[in-house]
Amino acid sequence: MRQNTTKYAVRFLVSLFLMHFFVVQSDAQVKLTTCDCPPYTSNLLKDGGLTTKIVRQVFKKMGKEIVVDFFPWKRGYKLTEKGQYAATFPYLKDPAREKHFIYSEPVVLWESKLYVHRDAKIRFEKWEDLTGYVQCLPLGYVTFSPLEKLYREKKIFRVVTQDCWNMVSAGHADFFIEDGFVGEITKKKILGKAAAEVIALKKAISTDFGYVLFPKILSASEELANRFNKALKALVQQGIIQKIHSPDTSEQK
Repeated sequence: MRQNTTKYAVRFLVSLFLMHFFVVQSDAQVKLTTCDCPPYTSNLLKDGGLTTKIVRQVFKKMGKEIVVDFFPWKRGYKLTEKGQYAATFPYLKDPAREKHFIYSEPVVLWESKLYVHRDAKIRFEKWEDLTGYVQCLPLGYVTFSPLEKLYREKKIFRVVTQDCWNMVSAGHADFFIEDGFVGEITKKKILGKAAAEVIALKKAISTDFGYVLFPKILSASEELANRFNKALKALVQQGIIQKIHSPDTSEQK
């Protein structure tokens, strides 16, 4: 029995060594994974999308080159949790994830905005301000619970369609919700010269941050996360991260 225990312990240590060897193939190269979630991360976008470009720049500041594999988010998450990748991104903070990962400082900001016609009289400070207006809900999307409550109480109206940009531009709906970064890219593609007809209200209706997750199963993760945060802070202070956060980042290859 003791021999078997020793044998399995040795196998476990060897497997950890091999994981570290393949994750950090050299002192200068690190393997990461992310999802195909445009425009923030995608193998089809210039620089891999906004967040991929930011992460790449941070590792470059650290003197490291990264190799990024694009997977469905659940698969990439699981592979990283097992230690097969040095990190994965971008993810929201979640107590369940914190058991298995070390979080970086935020690398991306997600802001949901209300998009309206530029001549609309809508002013938004609280959800009740939307009473009497027509919401356009993109087909297949789930809306925010306060809006769903207003709809059930018949305080707002709703149309469901695949094209809310043209619905609002043509005056067939009063507002819809979209991520601010995504919205500024999408409206140019859909509305073309009429893109200026639809604008985002200044006040965000929700704000979330995305983080890089370093797996606790790898002994090098804590040091790598600390170095990442230090390099990220330096790039923010230099204004480099702010310059990257532009809709032009997501041009097709």
